[in-house]
Amino acid sequence: MDTFVNDTIQLIIDTNIDVSGYSTLLIKYRKPDGTIGCWPATLCPGNDNCITFTTSIGDLDQSGEWLIQAVAEDTGIALHGRWVAFDVHKPLLATCPPPTTTLTTVPPTTVAPTTSAPTTVSPTTIASTTLAPTTIAGSTGVPATTEPVPTTFYPTTAGPATTSSGTTGVPATTPVPTTTLAPTT
Repeated sequence: MDTFVNDTIQLIIDTNIDVSGYSTLLIKYRKPDGTIGCWPATLCPGNDNCITFTTSIGDLDQSGEWLIQAVAEDTGIALHGRWVAFDVHKPLLATCPPPTTTLTTVPPTTVAPTTSAPTTVSPTTIASTTLAPTTIAGSTGVPATTEPVPTTFYPTTAGPATTSSGTTGVPATTPVPTTTLAPTT
């Protein structure tokens, strides 16, 4: 991904030497207009040969070619790395309007209860269905299953309703659990 004016990026410079013993670590920079400055750097986590700095909005304030340089200093010692160049591009100057959301307020509706208070009912097993052994063409003749498959429904708390299959106790909009059996080999 390219870097644009005012982007927040992490600069990472490999120094090729252990700089963990130096008291001052810096990244010097030269902006496209020639302005020179420094950013304080820290060691990269787990790598004593690497320094890093994360820019803030306003640090990369010009488009064009930027130059950076690693610096390690201590009492009587100053080490400078090679210059590294990178480009900062101009972003589009379009102003995006904030998203608009239209909310429609609907007055509350009060509905009088038509049933008694809900009660909790535990699941009830209607019946168990035993499947006959089946053999799939080309198989070894082992039945797909001979285990009974229980069919269970869960009564509603609002009273019985009629499903699309004509049974009562489960509203028509509630899906009935199904079991798919796979042939065994």
